[in-house]
Amino acid sequence: MNKKKKQTVNEFCFVFKSIILFLIISFLPSCKTLYKNAESPTNTQPCVSIPAEKFAQCGCSPVVSVAIDILAASKLPENVQASLEECLTGNDDVNMNILKKDIVKLQINLNNCVSRKTNTNEQIVSVIASIAEKIAGHKHTKEEVCNWNRCVYGPNAICGDENNISLKIKEKAESLRDEYNDVINAHKPPYIESEFSHVEFLIRLIQGMDQNNGHFYYFSGEVKRVLNKMDESRRFFYKYIELNESQQKDQRSDSILYVACYENPKGFCRQRTGWVHHLLANGFYDKSRLEEDVVEKSHWAEKALIQAKLALDFYPSGFEQLTPTKVIKVIMENFKK
Repeated sequence: MNKKKKQTVNEFCFVFKSIILFLIISFLPSCKTLYKNAESPTNTQPCVSIPAEKFAQCGCSPVVSVAIDILAASKLPENVQASLEECLTGNDDVNMNILKKDIVKLQINLNNCVSRKTNTNEQIVSVIASIAEKIAGHKHTKEEVCNWNRCVYGPNAICGDENNISLKIKEKAESLRDEYNDVINAHKPPYIESEFSHVEFLIRLIQGMDQNNGHFYYFSGEVKRVLNKMDESRRFFYKYIELNESQQKDQRSDSILYVACYENPKGFCRQRTGWVHHLLANGFYDKSRLEEDVVEKSHWAEKALIQAKLALDFYPSGFEQLTPTKVIKVIMENFKK
């Protein structure tokens, strides 16, 4: 090949490569956009402990969907709106207060949640208050709620007659007990949250059928306890105790056997209530034992004694697990002398 022809070929190759490189560089932003869209589709965040596959099928609950629609119509800074939507879709306290129509607590929860994520000013706080009022004041039809619950929890979830719901709660409560025990008995602590994913699903299923159910509050407290989230655990246990005290006499059983809890669709029984008080007594006993300040030590000792006595009121033989109930009672009584 002569020199001139070789130079022509080289120039052609250079031009051809340049064109190809230009096309590749030009296409890169499109590729990146396509990749980003593929990786980050809209509405990917499950709403309040709903498994991802159920969220994809059913979406957010009617309550949360309306809340997000109201939010979308509000004129808020983009970062605040994004944070507020995240709070609405991922915060159990927020959603419980939506369901309970508790405007004041809903407003407080939203403000606290958003404040943790971004700075807010007085104007934004007032807008959030307005949003909270609109959300809590919205009424959903029974059909809307029923359809969503059936989609998430299966046929007849909180849509059948009272007897049917009671039977379903009994069935799910026994499954919940077995699932929880399987996790606990699989190995010694510590545990991780992902181990309780199906337990949490059953807990939410029962909550969907009965917002004030003892099974829901008891097992929620137990899961938080074994995950060493003691403050959260106590909140669930205190709510269990509060609801137990509000039970009508015809809904209570004198039996101290644990099976009484599973015979009662409301999820309350004497042994379980005694056990909850026993767990609280142990928590306060540990705080008192480890506290060096005399005043604080006395404070926790008093609370431990109260809970130990209540545990024995409900379950006279007491419990041997952890620090035995009767041992706590004796130690705390001697401490007061």
